[in-house]
Amino acid sequence: MSQARGTACCVCHVPLEEAPYLEKLTGSGRPGGKRWRLVYLATKNAVVAERKGTPPPSPLDRGWYVDGFVTAVQRFEDSSSKHVNQNGVFEMLGLGGFFFGYFARFKWPAPEKRTTLAFQPITNNLKVFGKDFAWPFPKALSSEDFEAARLQDLNIFNFFYVDDEVAIAQGASGSVALWGATDAAWDAKHLIPVDD
Repeated sequence: MSQARGTACCVCHVPLEEAPYLEKLTGSGRPGGKRWRLVYLATKNAVVAERKGTPPPSPLDRGWYVDGFVTAVQRFEDSSSKHVNQNGVFEMLGLGGFFFGYFARFKWPAPEKRTTLAFQPITNNLKVFGKDFAWPFPKALSSEDFEAARLQDLNIFNFFYVDDEVAIAQGASGSVALWGATDAAWDAKHLIPVDD
């Protein structure tokens, strides 16, 4: 894993009318949605230090390029048949052939006015040696309770920028992540199919 040159990634702001974030993130409703691989991650402490213009509190509190270490991928699908977020790890240190992560429901109230997406894992999932395992996520809300819940009571991503190739968001933990869009050739090389 290599250290980034800066302590945190650049946070871009684009007016919502110029960047339909939800459509870009989900692939405009296409079946299967759109996949994003994690490229860069800055810890909360790195983000806070960068905003204050101070050094980070420890050598680990920096921005890190992670794509050479772990293949972590999110898929957002907002099609007529599915409304799902898949998030997990497909490779570590170049060793793949597995998936460990979760499937979640998500919502983005008023995507034309706000940049916040809320999600809630429903199942933990493991696929290894061709076998699929799934078990319920503890304390998952019902679909109705999830839709009624306030954003501040849920897991969230606050998106700063999304286009066809790049997505940048801050999670509830305060860390900032940068994802790169994948394509069919990259998916075939790094991912295995996982049923939702």
